[in-house]
Amino acid sequence: MEIAGCWTPGYLKHKIQRLRNARATDMILCIDDSLNCTDDALTDVRHVIHYKRRIDARAVLAMVEAMVDSEPRFG
Repeated sequence: MEIAGCWTPGYLKHKIQRLRNARATDMILCIDDSLNCTDDALTDVRHVIHYKRRIDARAVLAMVEAMVDSEPRFG
């Protein structure tokens, strides 16, 4: 999980590019809505949780469970 307290669209774009370069497809990106981030830079980010002041642990857990449920199973 990555928490992005982004102040500018450029910062968020840089943060997302770093996650892409790391091939972090199973990463959850939490973005503070009170800092006026736009979704323009998030078009190809799969796991995003928006929050204000606090990250909702239930939302994180629900997203993790959805990610686990969508993984291919072997055996």
